[in-house]
Amino acid sequence: MNKKNCKYTHGFTLIELILVIFLLSLTLYFAIPNFSKTILLDSFEKTENFIILTVKNLKEKSIKYNRQYQMVIDIDQDKIWTIHKQMDEKKIESAMKNAFTIPDDLDIIAVDFFGNNKITAEQTQIVFYKKGYSNYAAIIIKNNRQKTKTLIIEPFLYSVKIMEDTY
Repeated sequence: MNKKNCKYTHGFTLIELILVIFLLSLTLYFAIPNFSKTILLDSFEKTENFIILTVKNLKEKSIKYNRQYQMVIDIDQDKIWTIHKQMDEKKIESAMKNAFTIPDDLDIIAVDFFGNNKITAEQTQIVFYKKGYSNYAAIIIKNNRQKTKTLIIEPFLYSVKIMEDTY
């Protein structure tokens, strides 16, 4: 048969198809682990990540802007937000409105200020001072399966210690 008379002369070669499939596979190989890390985190991990990043951020900002910040923890409402002394009422209300809400299967049990007091209801604040240090505090979180985690905020360290089943 003459090629000029054939209706179907355009198409993909086997090598082109294999190359496209290989590139798609390579893309999925790198994309799926990142997708599962961000989307499939359990509630404890999401809450831990939020608190860890917030503590680090507030310690850095307190030094950078020479300002005292507070992480406000509402134990009854299971919400966390940040404020500073120079904020007006409107900004404070906005911060409260946009607060991080603890997932439904978790509860904040208490905030323990070692040696000072343990807050088990209402609101409390962990203070981040201008020099970059903070209150020595522990945030105690429990899920609906009675598993407990304690997130310990060290005064002079940027990291947060996580201890399981400590309450």
